[in-house]
Amino acid sequence: MKSIQNNWQRISHFISRHFMLIILIILAGWFLWDDEDQMTRFQSNRGGNIDMEYAMDMADEAEESRVSSKMMALNSVREASFGSSTSGDDGMIIEPPLPDSNGFAPDQDRKIIKNGNITVQVEDTDASRTMVEKKMEDFGGAVTNMHSWEMRPGILAYNLTTRVPSERLEEVMMWVASLGTKTNENFSSQDITANYQDTESRLANLRVRRDRLREMMERQTDKLADVLQIDRELSQVQLQIENFERLQLRRNTDIDFSILHITINPEPQIGDFQNPEWSVGRSWKHSVNDLFHSFQNIIDKALVIIVYIPIWLPIVLILWWARRKFVD
Repeated sequence: MKSIQNNWQRISHFISRHFMLIILIILAGWFLWDDEDQMTRFQSNRGGNIDMEYAMDMADEAEESRVSSKMMALNSVREASFGSSTSGDDGMIIEPPLPDSNGFAPDQDRKIIKNGNITVQVEDTDASRTMVEKKMEDFGGAVTNMHSWEMRPGILAYNLTTRVPSERLEEVMMWVASLGTKTNENFSSQDITANYQDTESRLANLRVRRDRLREMMERQTDKLADVLQIDRELSQVQLQIENFERLQLRRNTDIDFSILHITINPEPQIGDFQNPEWSVGRSWKHSVNDLFHSFQNIIDKALVIIVYIPIWLPIVLILWWARRKFVD
C-alpha cells in the first residue's frame, strides 16, 4: 500500500510539473500525424539514427586516442619525475630487487588488510554489548562506533564497529560466536603489497629530489626568479611527500588493526516487528492524509489548466485550423 501511494505521488508530481508540455505533445501528434507519411518519417529517422551511431563510433575512437595520448604523457612525466631507481645517500643508484614470479621481491613483507563481520543472537543484548566492549580492551582493540535500534519494547539490537589487531582477528571472531548463536559470518583479505611498495619507491625518489632542491636553495644566486622557481618546486615536492606519507600511515593502520563489525540481535520471539510503534489507528490517519493530499493535487492541476487557458487555448485553435486546412 505504501509503495503504491509513493508511486502515485511521484506520477502526480511529474504530471503537475510537465502538464502543459504533455498536452502540447499530444495535440501536435494528433493534428499533424499522417498515416501516408509514416513510412517516410520512419526511414528518415532510421537514417538519422545511422548517422548518430556513426558519429558515436567516431567519438569513441577519438576518446580512446585521447586517453592513450594522455597515458603516454603521464608515463613520460612519471619517468622524468621519479625515475626507475632510487639514489642512496652517497649518490649511488640503488636498483630495486628483482621480483619473483608473483611480482614481489624475495625479501618483501606482504602487506595484507583483513576485515570481517559477524552476527550473533543472544538472550541479553545489553549484557553482551558490555562484554564485547570490555573484551576488546583485553584483545588490544577498541570499539570505534555503535548503533542501536529497538526490536521490541525495551529490547535493543546493536551493531558495533571495532578495531582489533590483525593477528588476533580470527580469535576475536571465535570469541564473539561463543556469546550466542552465530547467524552470519564473513571474512575478507586484501593484499596491497604491490601498491605499498610502489608508494615507498615514489617516496624515496621524492625525498632525494627534495634534498637536491634544498641544496640548490643554499647556493648563492643573483637571480630572484630562480630562487622563487626552486621554492615553488620544493613546495610541490614537499606536498606530494606529505600526501604519500599520510596514505602510508592509513595503510599501516588498516594492516595492523582489522575492522570487525559485530551485530548483536536478541533471540526471536512472537511480537517482533520491524516498526514496534505501528498501530491500526496511526496507519488509518496516514492513509486519510494521503487521500486528502491526492485531492489537493487534483485541484491544483485543475487550477493550473484554468489559469493557463489564455496560453494553451490559442495554440489548440491554431493547430485545429492547420489540420483542417492542410491535412484534411
